[in-house]
Amino acid sequence: MMEDKRLARLLDGHFDGTLKSADRLELETLLRESEQARAEYWAHAQLHSDLHGALRLPAAAPEPRPTPMQRWRHLMPRPARRILAHAAVVAACLAFVWWARQPTAPAQSEPVYVAVIGHLNSVKSLQNFQPGQAIATGELEIKNGLLELKFFNAATVTLQGPARLELRSMDRLVLHHGRLAARVPETAIGFTVETPAGKIIDLGTEFGVHVRDDGTMETHVFEGEVDVALPRQSTHRLTAGTALNVSTEGTAQEAPANPAQFPRSVTQLDQLLLNPGFEPGTPVYSYGIPHAPGRWSGDLAVITGPEMGIQPKTGKGMLRFDRSIHLLTEEDTEESHAASEQWQIIDLRPLKANAPRAAFTATARAYFNRIDAGASTDTRFEIGLYAYAGTPTDAHAHWKNHSRRLAGHFSGINTDANPATWQPAEARLTIPAEADFILLRLYAVEDIADEHPQQTEFAGHYADAVQLTLQRAPLPATR
Repeated sequence: MMEDKRLARLLDGHFDGTLKSADRLELETLLRESEQARAEYWAHAQLHSDLHGALRLPAAAPEPRPTPMQRWRHLMPRPARRILAHAAVVAACLAFVWWARQPTAPAQSEPVYVAVIGHLNSVKSLQNFQPGQAIATGELEIKNGLLELKFFNAATVTLQGPARLELRSMDRLVLHHGRLAARVPETAIGFTVETPAGKIIDLGTEFGVHVRDDGTMETHVFEGEVDVALPRQSTHRLTAGTALNVSTEGTAQEAPANPAQFPRSVTQLDQLLLNPGFEPGTPVYSYGIPHAPGRWSGDLAVITGPEMGIQPKTGKGMLRFDRSIHLLTEEDTEESHAASEQWQIIDLRPLKANAPRAAFTATARAYFNRIDAGASTDTRFEIGLYAYAGTPTDAHAHWKNHSRRLAGHFSGINTDANPATWQPAEARLTIPAEADFILLRLYAVEDIADEHPQQTEFAGHYADAVQLTLQRAPLPATR
């Protein structure tokens, strides 16, 4: 009964002109395989024709005279009429099948997006790629440079030009030629890269694939495992540190993996700061900008626990900004005393040892809070990032000479008077390749000037839960 109802709905959709492609294919299959379905089709066709004819007839139409065909039908024996009827059913079904198989104009369907563009590095292409751009299924080609694809299943693919691939879904692509490196988390196990030589099926890992113009292919596994399926061969299981070279004839040979032959994907380095949560036990110094990484230093400030109705954002401690002066012995005419500052240096040189021209993006965030001390309460806090070339021991001199700054960015927030809420401010900086270190700056701004020099500048102003993330842009293959 359920099958009869389904057939009836398919037939109604066909004759109403509302049948979708998948349903049309299903109806075509039923008509080929079932005599009952063909009979039902003919009955619906007859009914559909009769209804349309009835709607076109006048209300009081005279009895029509028999046509020559109708008069001939009465003279034909019943068995012959039955054979003719069956032949008509078959002919109608074959006509339907022929009609259904005729090419139609492609339907205008919505694009299926499977990834977004991450980092770009000197990409040249006929397509205009932008970071954050959504990418739909279809072909993608670059002439040179590096392009990072971040799939919606959390897999990341870094493509090095010249290269051409086709995105089939968020867990499958076809690499026609070029190099790519894929990083696939457990959430995307099964991610597949198809090539002219075979398929690479990920088992939760990081691997590289190189397809040459002559059709030869290499797969190198850096972490985890992959399966390489080749035509007319058993599947090859590759583990970390191994590679498989496939010739134009399809023969496969294992070899050691060589990561230098492939682009390296984005590397994210989290929390490079000392004591980012201002936990008790590690001091902050009051000697201005520090001369070495691994310490907080700046104006007068102190690490404290809960006080004045404010609880730390995280952990047991938080930073309290006290005064906009520090204890440097030398006179500093360039310093502004309109803010209480704390600084920390991040030395980039160890991070760039294996890639001197690597480009980094830094993101810094901190949370701020204050008490409500009336109309004269300062409300603003800021966070900044600044990049320099040279040695960190000269950081203070670099800051004084603004011409030495390679890049910088800061942002701030005007906080509310609710001590129960911590409010964030965030700064982002694209670090030039020639930078050797960056300065992170936290400060409470004296946006309401004190009338009395001895008056407390900041009645209760705090910072906590500082976060610093460095992302290294994709690196090209080195050989």
